[in-house]
Amino acid sequence: MNEQEQRIAIAGVMGWSGVRRFTEYDGSSFLVGTLGAGDCNVSQTVPDYLNDLNACHEFEKTLFSGGNKNVCPYIDELHKIKVTWLLHATAAQRCEAFLKTLNLWTS
Repeated sequence: MNEQEQRIAIAGVMGWSGVRRFTEYDGSSFLVGTLGAGDCNVSQTVPDYLNDLNACHEFEKTLFSGGNKNVCPYIDELHKIKVTWLLHATAAQRCEAFLKTLNLWTS
């Protein structure tokens, strides 16, 4: 999966909808979408999960909360991509492991 595909897949899990690439007049681009439902649906910039450990922490909380059974598979996936200690995993490695844990990773 390329970086954009990974970000879109994670955003979907995290409740984002309508994610799309937005291009500025100067040629720069970023992903935007809406988060949540209700009257306040405003396009926002999708977090840069592959480069932001704080954003990764948000999706990791979904694995560790409420007795979720995905904690061990997530750690196993990190080990498969050669991460020896969870605290040392990069944001990109955490994204890959998260998507593989949820069977959302495509080749």
